[in-house]
Amino acid sequence: MNKKLILASQSPRRRELMALLNLPFLVVPAIGEEVFDEKLGIEDNLKNVATSKANEVFEQYPETTVVGGDTIVVFNNEILQKPKDEEDARLMLEKLSNQTHEVWTAVSMRSSEHSEDFISKAKVTFYELSAQEITDYIHTGEPMDKAGSYNIDGFGALFIKEVQGDYFSVMGLPIAKVYQKLKTEVW
Repeated sequence: MNKKLILASQSPRRRELMALLNLPFLVVPAIGEEVFDEKLGIEDNLKNVATSKANEVFEQYPETTVVGGDTIVVFNNEILQKPKDEEDARLMLEKLSNQTHEVWTAVSMRSSEHSEDFISKAKVTFYELSAQEITDYIHTGEPMDKAGSYNIDGFGALFIKEVQGDYFSVMGLPIAKVYQKLKTEVW
């Protein structure tokens, strides 16, 4: 890869995963609003958000390769975004308790020569959570800025019974797939 690499995200987890590429990169968070169009399906909306992030940063840095992403939790065709408050977090965690849900991460990659968008999905199964476990977890503060109200690489890891699919998609960036794309000559 010959171009400067930019991560269009302020997520600390995405930054950690990008560092695994062992390539220099800049972090330039997209600041545009995440808009979901009610007329579109979940996948199209998710791709649109990731694409708008990548495009926003690419417009500022057109001689680079930009990677943008967005992650959502889907349970019974319902999108579980970041909780509004502690009660919202509690309700989400109660839904996920002893259940399997999906985590979808959309990635949008942009350069002057090429663009590509894809979605990586993983299934996550929770152990049964007691009311006290949920309360204690909420009091850590960790669920408050996470889709689905949990962090798989934090205290939330204690609740995960099984992951089917790309673990790093659940963290917010399917880094192996990004790597495979970046090592081709088109970037």
